[in-house]
Amino acid sequence: MNLLVIFALVVGGVGGWTLIMRNWRMAIYLLFCFTPVTGLVVAAMQPSPLGNLARDIMIIIPLYIAYMLTKRPTDRAFVPFSVLAAAFALSVVVILQVAIRSADNPALGVLGAKIWLMYIPLIIVGGAFLSSQKDLRYALRTIVITSWLPFVVGIMMWAGAIAYDYRESVELLYGEFARNATQGFVQLKVGETTFYRIPSTFQFVSQYSAFCQFMIFPILMLIRVDTGRRWRIFGYVTLVLAIVAALTCGSRGVFLYLPVMFIILAGLRIGAKGKPSLAIALVLLVVSAIAALYFDQSAIYDNIADLTEHYGQGLVVGGLEYAVENGGFWGLGPGTAAIASRYVIDPSLTNTLFSNAVENYYAKSWTELGAIGFVADVSLLVSIAVTGLLTVSRIRDPKLKDCGIAALAMALYLMFISTRGLPLDQDPFAYYYYLFVGFMFKLPYLAGQPVTKPVQNRRWAGPLRRPIQNPGVRTHRP
Repeated sequence: MNLLVIFALVVGGVGGWTLIMRNWRMAIYLLFCFTPVTGLVVAAMQPSPLGNLARDIMIIIPLYIAYMLTKRPTDRAFVPFSVLAAAFALSVVVILQVAIRSADNPALGVLGAKIWLMYIPLIIVGGAFLSSQKDLRYALRTIVITSWLPFVVGIMMWAGAIAYDYRESVELLYGEFARNATQGFVQLKVGETTFYRIPSTFQFVSQYSAFCQFMIFPILMLIRVDTGRRWRIFGYVTLVLAIVAALTCGSRGVFLYLPVMFIILAGLRIGAKGKPSLAIALVLLVVSAIAALYFDQSAIYDNIADLTEHYGQGLVVGGLEYAVENGGFWGLGPGTAAIASRYVIDPSLTNTLFSNAVENYYAKSWTELGAIGFVADVSLLVSIAVTGLLTVSRIRDPKLKDCGIAALAMALYLMFISTRGLPLDQDPFAYYYYLFVGFMFKLPYLAGQPVTKPVQNRRWAGPLRRPIQNPGVRTHRP
């Protein structure tokens, strides 16, 4: 563990707490800035698990405290009752599970509760954060600007792996932690193409891949809602960068996930009586041409077909069958199927515990929380999607409506990839998902916000306190 890094985190934490307690909205911008360097902090703090908690200690916890203490009437979030009810039901199930089933290992129960519940309040905070369309634009600009660091580093690692040496390209940034970040420097040959596990500035390739996929949604929101022509151009350039980064991160599933993502986006746009953007189509055409120059398309998609069959049988169906058989009605308890549980259990039990681990979010839900918890968890995701659809349909402003469509597509896309992964258990979906859901629910109210304060019908002015009959003209009568 690097003492210099610890000192920097302590100083940054004190500064962050001070800044957030003065203005809780600053926490959102700090979260956007911290996320791209999460893996570097974790690597610098090894073997201590504190690096994984740095974001929560430095940003999330003071954010919640400051929001509760300094909330003003304008800091209102509009969260549908069905979403609040589903979140409350899930919270009750998790807390009862921790209280009843975690007596032998309280730390494991606390970890499980943290994974399940820590970031759900961001739905409220995210909605409260947006008090104007300017807040939305500034937030989107910040998250898109900060995304360039992992994109550029990841593409440079990939280029270094091709032109120079894979191992040394990653070790240049991560040192000894490079082996963990790349899962042992895994290389996979598919036809004439070699896939390298590229972590960029994240802890694992899965997190970097998830970041690349998620960032497409706020980038599209920025392109549509920003009033500055240069910012929109910047958004298109970043979109190209994000897709190239996703294709070169070493995850074969991206070649399946990206088409699904854009099908969801196009379907929602057409359903809202809009048209898919020609500019976005041109971006995809350019990126497809770039991909065709390097990737062995036929071999990759043959491999993807086999991978899809494996996902369907092994992860989706097989994962749920395993969960029902082992989780039963009550489940095994929060945290028992979480990868992070290795930090709070007896090392001799690691193999036993990891036998419960599944790579299907819904199966993990049943394994840990049982049938009741599974229903509560799925109800939360479904209620967000359904109420999100109703919310977006009410937006009249075409630009904000397209932003809502992008946020809704993100929610639907997460439900899809949760069948073959654990996006809500890892960066950045774990917290960005709930934050942007909060953004989505607030968008209709931004569309109707008055630009200036209206003048009252009768206004008293002057020392004689005579009423001004023409409220539209501000004059003073002596």
